[in-house]
Parts: sequence; structure tokens; C-alpha cells
Amino acid sequence: MTSESIKSLRLWIYDLSPGISYKNFYTYLYACLVSIALLSAMGFLQPYVLNANLGIPRGQQGLVSGNLGVLSEIVTILLIKPFGSLSDRIGRVPVLTVGVLLLGLGFAFYPTADTLNELYIYRGIWAVGVASTATTLSAITTDIPENHCRGRLIGTGNVFNNIGILMVTLGLSQLPAYLMSNGTDARLAGQAAYWVLASACLISTYIFYKGFDGPVLTKASADNKEVKFLDLLTNGLSEAKNPRIMLAYLVSLEARADLTLKGTFISLWAVQSGISMGLTPAESLAKAGFLFGFMLTIGIFTHFSWGFFFDRVNRVTATAVSMGLCASGYMSMYFVSSPLDYVNLPFFALLSVGSATSISVSIGLSGQEATPENRGSIMGMIGLFGAFGIMLTQGIGGRVFDAWGPNWPFIIVGMSQVFIMLGAIAVRIIAPGDKEPKTEMMKA
Repeated sequence: MTSESIKSLRLWIYDLSPGISYKNFYTYLYACLVSIALLSAMGFLQPYVLNANLGIPRGQQGLVSGNLGVLSEIVTILLIKPFGSLSDRIGRVPVLTVGVLLLGLGFAFYPTADTLNELYIYRGIWAVGVASTATTLSAITTDIPENHCRGRLIGTGNVFNNIGILMVTLGLSQLPAYLMSNGTDARLAGQAAYWVLASACLISTYIFYKGFDGPVLTKASADNKEVKFLDLLTNGLSEAKNPRIMLAYLVSLEARADLTLKGTFISLWAVQSGISMGLTPAESLAKAGFLFGFMLTIGIFTHFSWGFFFDRVNRVTATAVSMGLCASGYMSMYFVSSPLDYVNLPFFALLSVGSATSISVSIGLSGQEATPENRGSIMGMIGLFGAFGIMLTQGIGGRVFDAWGPNWPFIIVGMSQVFIMLGAIAVRIIAPGDKEPKTEMMKA
């Protein structure tokens, strides 16, 4: 039975793709709630491990954080494209469940490290899970809706992303300080926070296995069964001949980097600033929780409203607007002296508004242009470009964090976003495309 012959369901403002059930949809919302929260929590908690567990000198913490990020992205670069293609070939769910289990394994061992070498090994295990999980969930995001409501679904998904990050940030940021106030030593208090995340991964694996059932997500499509695996690996790159897909790839350079950059360097910046104010790492992390909560709340409102805007304008135009907002927010960090000084909240609000739009642009624009049989491969390329972006920002950012100051990683990224904005304007003039992908227009 082809997907076209399966009944398509409608749920509120969303038209679901043929073969997608209500249970698939609600499981997707749960995935949005927990997935990005799990991916971002590593960077948020890491400064605590560097200080409380390993005692890394302050002048080296930016470099170590950057190197850990680079290691993660080397693993991701090697695996994220094959995982995307594999999800096309054997189905989304097997790849996703293995990935989430590896995330949990990484979280379980990470806070037990006694040396930097051990930390690198455990970070590598976690990174394999990131590659599998991020690629597959991106592909599922394009599988769930019909194209005309994809922007709305991505916007709603991003709202759930931010709620999940908000829950993790506010909850885990308070846990070490709470445990220490009740007599727990600093090392065990940090370990407890990571083990909560490992437990969440185990529970989520079961939910994904049961909730993402049905032919669309658990099995390969008939179109993919006769395609050679190596051919699938080249599909995403060949699709870049479409300038709009190439633009989506370039946006993904900074879209995924955005999340890790904020999680790693704002958290590290806050902890170092707090220590300078006489606070412990646990107290600094708890105080930073308010800042992250504020940023995520701004992001929730931005995500939801942006989804409607994204579906009503040419998506290349939306890309240019998004990059302009991102550049303004990132370069505004030049004026910030400390993230724990709440007089700087307007700058972090601007940063949140801009960064909230970028992931929607990357996934939505590529999903609009992708053919269904190549979606996993294209999402793999989205992840691959994002991994390169993270590797660059973590590697360069960690070094300038220590050498030039904690706001410089953000300023440099803001400068790069200006060039992507100019590229989007050029594509809008030369190859604006349409709000509907060619494959769906031909069927109509």
C-alpha cells in the first residue's frame, strides 16, 4: 500500500501526512519536550563538573569546554549523515531508540570521570547518541505534517523544546545546591543531576518505541528498498544543487551551533562570574537558572508566533529575516558585562528572539524542498553542516573565551550570521522558489 492511499488525518490546525496516527503526533510532541532538553543539558551542567569534579583552572576552562565540543562534533560529523541515510533504509524508530540509549549511557558515566581523558571518552559515547537522535528526530519532523502546515508544527515543536529545556534548566540548576545544603558533597550532588538525565533517556526510549509505531516511521519506504546504501549517502549533497536547500544547509551551520554555544559558554560565563562574586559553582549555576528560564520563556512566545509567520511568507524571505534577528542578538553581547547582572536582560531577550527562529528556518526550508524518499539523507546533511558549525564555534569560541573575553564567541557568530543573511537575500532575488515544493505541486 502506498502512502498516498492511506488516509490523512487532521488534528486542530495540522494536516498529518498519510500513515501518521494521532499517537505518532502526540509522541512527537513528547519527543520535542525531552529531546533538545537532553541535548542541551550536557553543556549547561559541564561547568559544574569542570569545577567541582576536576578542578580545572579558570583560565583553561574555555579551552577545555571548546575541545570537548570539538570532540563531540568530530564524532557527529562522522556518523550523522550515515544515521540519516540508515533511518531512510530501516526506519526511524530503530535508529532513534539506540541513539537515546547511548545518550543515557553517556550521561550516566560523564560525572564519574576522574581525569580529562575519561571525560573525553564518555563525551564520545554521548556524541554517538546525539548523532543518531538529532538526525532521526529532524527526519520525523518532516514526516509528520503536510508541507503547508510544516512551519506551524515546527513552531509548536520548538515551543515544547523550550518548555523541556526550561524544566531541565530550572530543575537541574537547583538540584546540586539543594543536595549540598542537605549534607551531600559537591561531587555526588553533580552526579545526581546527570543520573536524573540518564533515567529520562531510559524512560524516553520505551515511549518512542511504543509511540512511533506505524508503517511511516518503523519501516523503510518501498522506494528505498532497492537503493544502495552508498547512493543514499550522496543524495543529501546532490540535493544542494537546489539553492534553497543549500541555503538551509548554511543556516544549519549556526542553528545547531546556537544551542550548544549558549548552553556551553553562557553557563560557563555565569559560573565564572558568580565565583568572582564569591558564589560557589552550585550557587552560580542556580542563579544562572533564572537567566536561562527568562531566555526560554522569550523563546516559547517567539517560536509559536514565528511558525505562523513562516507559513505565510516566502520561506527564503523568512530566512533572511531570521538571520538579521540572530546577528543583532549575538552581536549585542558586546555590551554585556555579566550574565548574572539582570540589567543585561534586554540583550539576552534579543538574543533569544533571533536564535528561536533559526532552527525552524533550517528544517522548514529543507523540508519544503526535499522529496519524501530523500528526507532522511537531507536531514543528515542538515545535521552534518550543523556539526561543522558547532565544531567551529566550540573550537574557536573556547579559545577566544579565555583570550579575549566571554562575550567574544557570540560576537564572532553574529558576524557570520550577517553573511548568511546576505546570502539569503541573494537567493530570494535569484531563486525565490514557492511555498509549495515541486514534488507536491506536480501531484496536484
